Formats: sequence, structure tokens, C-alpha cells
Amino acid sequence: MSGSTHIDIARVGPGSLGGRYLRQFWLPVYRGEDLTPGHAKPMKRLGEKFLIFRGRSGKAQVLDYNCAHRRAPLHLGWVEGDAIRCMYHGWKYDCAGQCVDQPAEEDGFAE
Repeated sequence: MSGSTHIDIARVGPGSLGGRYLRQFWLPVYRGEDLTPGHAKPMKRLGEKFLIFRGRSGKAQVLDYNCAHRRAPLHLGWVEGDAIRCMYHGWKYDCAGQCVDQPAEEDGFAE
């Protein structure tokens, strides 16, 4: 087709046209009955890695796949209440993805 512009909406990774469009909607990512409380599972959606887990409250949580400290996969850590702790250095992330505890660091380091 002479003079036409090809618009790629099939790619869904971060920053892509299709990805930006799909991220405007709620998308089902996991069946609730398959999510065992206290265990984290890795998942990949729209070209990005995440982890999903169910904590003490029973609510499913979706967080970034990697720990912010050394980029270790968080799904290898353990669930504590409604948070998850990284297996590498023990950094703890709440259900909003905020790091709330870093063992062996000075007080206030998390802030």
C-alpha cells in the first residue's frame, strides 16, 4: 500500500501503542481459587514480569517481579502477613510494593 502508515497495535510491551491501550483497563491475570495463601507465583503479562501472592488477609497482591535492592526474583522469598520478604537480603515489601524493612541497614534507610 503506497503512502500508507503501518500502525502496530499487536505489541503489548511497556510503552508500545497496544500496551498503553490495554493498561487502561482491568485485566484478569489469575484464577483466585488457584492462588494458595502464603505462596508467591511468578507471572508475565503484557510483556512484563510480576509476582502474585495471597497474604494473611486473603486478598491477592500483584507486585514487581524483582527486589529493588539486588533484583532478585521476589517470588522465591516468603510471605509474611500481607507482605513478602526477599530471599537474598531479606528486604520486605508491603502490598503496595513499598519496601518497609531492610535488615542490617540503618534506621530510616527504607524512607
